[in-house]
Amino acid sequence: MTEKPASVNSTRERHEPYAVLLLVLLLCTDLVFITVHILYSLTTFFDNPLLSLDRELGYPELFQYIKWFWVIILLLYMTVSTRSLRYAAWVLLFAFLLADDVFMLHEVWGSRLARLFTESFLTGLRKQDIGELLVSALVTLALLIPVWLSYRKGSSYFRRISRDLFLLLVVVFFFGVILDPVHAAFRSHPVTGFILGVAEDGGEMVAASLIVWYVYLRCVQGEHTGISLAEAVIQFFKWKKG
Repeated sequence: MTEKPASVNSTRERHEPYAVLLLVLLLCTDLVFITVHILYSLTTFFDNPLLSLDRELGYPELFQYIKWFWVIILLLYMTVSTRSLRYAAWVLLFAFLLADDVFMLHEVWGSRLARLFTESFLTGLRKQDIGELLVSALVTLALLIPVWLSYRKGSSYFRRISRDLFLLLVVVFFFGVILDPVHAAFRSHPVTGFILGVAEDGGEMVAASLIVWYVYLRCVQGEHTGISLAEAVIQFFKWKKG
């Protein structure tokens, strides 16, 4: 096995604590928003509806916008620093996620698609819910095509990053898309519906924070110090333990 130059290892060790600190800050902010949302929903401590996780243009949602914007900027930086347009495929996908959140694209397009259905073919779900699910799935799959084409001809470093980002996006997809219709199906059950709502919005926030942290970590490490997502997670817990 070829050892990395001492200067490379030194650079990685110098920057990794900053990436860990960023992740801690992001997750702590997510936890505060989730806690405040629960207190707002179940108590009278807070009366500002903008503190709710499911409020359009609320404080938690604006924080989510900032995360996607940071990911786009970091990926653009990687595109320039590596002189590889392959990262632009990921930029396009995350730009859609940001536009979807800001302009509610899957809700608007899902509503139009729902008009084509004569009735809901899934018990407990509205035609609107089915339309939104189909739109999110189809657009995401379409945007993954340029990612897949870039992956086929990309370097081993790019392929490693793409695999990790895909796994993290699966987590986002689970909370933001799969859990959404499940939550909708339990609207008539207050307790279950509330728990699913917190899990859906809170889980999506945490997943977005992990993506910001991971992309930032890749930026500060550089191409020659890249490690896998699993190794990065292990290092995070080792850092906390230390």
